[in-house]
Amino acid sequence: MLTLGSCDGGVPATSVPCTAPVREPPTARRGDVEGLRAVAVLLVVTYHVWLGRVSGGVDVFLLVSAFFLTGGLVRRLDAGERVSVARHWLRVFHRLVPTAGVVVAATVLAGVVLLPAVRWRGLLVDAVGSMTYTENWVLALRAVDYYAADKGSASPLQHMWSLSLQGQAFLLWPVLLVALAALARRTGWLTVRGLAGLGLGAVALTSFAWAVHSTATRQAFAYFDGAARVWELALGGLLALVVHRVQVPAAVAVPLGWLGAAGLVSCGLLLDVTGTFPGWAALWPLLSASAIILAGTAPGRWGVGRVLATSPLVTLGGISYALYLVHWPVLVLWLATSGRERAGMLDGAVVVVASLALAWLLSRAVERPVRALPWLRDAPWRSAGLVLGTAAAVATVSVAGIVRLDGQARRGAELSAGAEVPGYPGARAVHEGLQVAAVAPEDRLPAVTALRREWASLPGPCRGDWSDARLGSACTQLEPAGTPTASVVVVGDSHAEQWLAAVRPIAEEHGWRVVALLEGGCSFGAASTRTGGCADFNLAATAYLRQRPVDLVVTVSTAAHPTTTGERLVPGYAEVVRELTMHGVPVVGLRDNPRFTYAVAACVLENGDRDCSPRVAQKLAPSSPADALVGVDGFTSIDLTDLICPEGVCVPSVGNVWVYLDDNHLTRSFGATLSSALSDRLMAAGAWPEPDPGPPVVAGHLGVAGGPGGQVRR
Repeated sequence: MLTLGSCDGGVPATSVPCTAPVREPPTARRGDVEGLRAVAVLLVVTYHVWLGRVSGGVDVFLLVSAFFLTGGLVRRLDAGERVSVARHWLRVFHRLVPTAGVVVAATVLAGVVLLPAVRWRGLLVDAVGSMTYTENWVLALRAVDYYAADKGSASPLQHMWSLSLQGQAFLLWPVLLVALAALARRTGWLTVRGLAGLGLGAVALTSFAWAVHSTATRQAFAYFDGAARVWELALGGLLALVVHRVQVPAAVAVPLGWLGAAGLVSCGLLLDVTGTFPGWAALWPLLSASAIILAGTAPGRWGVGRVLATSPLVTLGGISYALYLVHWPVLVLWLATSGRERAGMLDGAVVVVASLALAWLLSRAVERPVRALPWLRDAPWRSAGLVLGTAAAVATVSVAGIVRLDGQARRGAELSAGAEVPGYPGARAVHEGLQVAAVAPEDRLPAVTALRREWASLPGPCRGDWSDARLGSACTQLEPAGTPTASVVVVGDSHAEQWLAAVRPIAEEHGWRVVALLEGGCSFGAASTRTGGCADFNLAATAYLRQRPVDLVVTVSTAAHPTTTGERLVPGYAEVVRELTMHGVPVVGLRDNPRFTYAVAACVLENGDRDCSPRVAQKLAPSSPADALVGVDGFTSIDLTDLICPEGVCVPSVGNVWVYLDDNHLTRSFGATLSSALSDRLMAAGAWPEPDPGPPVVAGHLGVAGGPGGQVRR
């Protein structure tokens, strides 16, 4: 057990004399800071429900939590008290875990009843992440778009990321502060408070530098990255160390506090924080909150602290934890069941009132009673049993659910690997004219519970001469067992990535090396038509293709629109095609697939196939925009729309295989069933990447450039 000895009556840590502790007024129960917590949760709820923007309220939560945590621990350590880290952990998680466990369990039950099966596995994974305080890393690795307009498609437990980050801080902070206090006493160089300040300052500067860098380079990951967020906690800790020493004159405190309040409330309205948190922009709400806390040290009847310390706000601050826990599941489940993308004024008000009522009930029925029960509070082993038992019970049931769903999902594993499964021919039913008996939606492959894992990929990172430091993890590779017969590179965004499912079986059959250069949200085109990281990626990818012996480049040439027939050539695509072909690099451009405004499989489960099957004439342009590149020597345009939308109808499944994993990406399983058709059309178009494919064969039903029955274009 990690503890620090007392200097007053306890066993001293060393023979070094103890420095007299600095005494200051307690900060643990400042009414204005409790009120600030209430304002922060109101901002979070309001922005989530009605504005669909980031308010900065979560950042204030992190700062305030660290303010209380650091202030309390350093006061005890500075006074020479014996601090048991294990007991501190137990007290903190005794307050947090039971309430969280009730909310997570209730959300999972409600999600299974109200959400389509395609979302169950993700919900269970988030439940495990929530109860193990790792949800921020789950979402970081998943690279969730926190700013998605359609909150109804978000996870009902996505908001647990910030509580997971706080939980990690609650584990780390006492260890760090006790270790610093022990070092201060052992060396005598600085007081406990002074060394704690240096330590937290170093943490803050290091983390902030990382936050600025990672926000600029991979913001979707950085948003949930604990290393990029810990500076916000460290800032709250530093504030706790200095607040008692700052004497703000009343004449300054009044405008300072109100300025901080105005900055906090207006942050999400005046700043377009999408893509900028947790970097420089996060200073806005944090400095605003810091100004409010500093202003509260000066008495005054006109200060913002008087308002924040009023009974309604202090009461709301007392249930802020429960309100944060419940508001997001209530909102997401309402949007999912109502089919709305965002709440309006009336239903949003109902969501807020319902969340307040549930938070009050949760606080009165679970949070306060569990915290106050003497037989738990006074018996550490019982308290530990409650904490660990609650977390383990919810996590274990969730893991069992994941295992069961994964067992169902294995039915489609052979199909997604490129094997032929009787009764499930997918696109081959159209390409080869096969007759197949239709099955019910719940019997189609892959299992709807596994759709979100139906992304195509290659087995490992690029290596040897095929790796490139400029592309890093964006470059992956499939190497054949023997000497490669050809080297094929698939390049672009997620719509290029999905075609790996069709390319890979061909490569494995014919001994190709396949390299994928992929950057999410960044289609392949001339770098001059892109900005930021996307421009860098396209510049590096183009140079990569010119500098290596590439036999064929596979790209997506067009971009479909989800609501109109406004399909267009990918911006800058013509320029990059001409640049590559001019240097002798052959390029195949695959026409984009239709896109939708709804998750296709979920639509079928709720409404049936007919209501989820628009005609292709409603989704794509009358002819492929890639026709504009007809005549460019070395370029081949291939259109497989006739297999994705047979007989002109974009059906949700073809040959008993789900076509889409979401609203716009093909499943890996369906893509694998496209491989034979893609192989035939590459050969027919004369684009086969072998040294001597023989003379091109032109068939009558190739779907090349002009669609079914089109003429070969090169």
